[in-house]
Amino acid sequence: MTNGLFTLIEIRIAAAQRAGGSSQVSGILLDFLAGIALLGGRKSGRFLGLLRIFLAVVFGGVLAVKREYLLMFFQLVFSASLALLIAGRPGKERIATAVAMVGTCFLLACLSLYAEVTGAMR
Repeated sequence: MTNGLFTLIEIRIAAAQRAGGSSQVSGILLDFLAGIALLGGRKSGRFLGLLRIFLAVVFGGVLAVKREYLLMFFQLVFSASLALLIAGRPGKERIATAVAMVGTCFLLACLSLYAEVTGAMR
């Protein structure tokens, strides 16, 4: 769910800075639905999570072909952390690893958003 929220914020900021918009609504919706279902303990959460992982691997391949390696890295790390939580019953170590992976991605995303908003990278 948090990934969907960050994506919405990033799209909003990018749209405000340039004309046009981005069509990532389906990915955002999938992240929100998977997050809600997983947090609610629904069986559909596992399916949606696996679908999210599969699509991230596919899009990761597309990003690699486009030489967008940083975005590919984010997709694969985020999906790997989700896979750690979906596979079986995760112990404390797996949960800590998944949280550290996602936390690192979100920290870098926050720094990137800050740099984009303030113009620090221009």
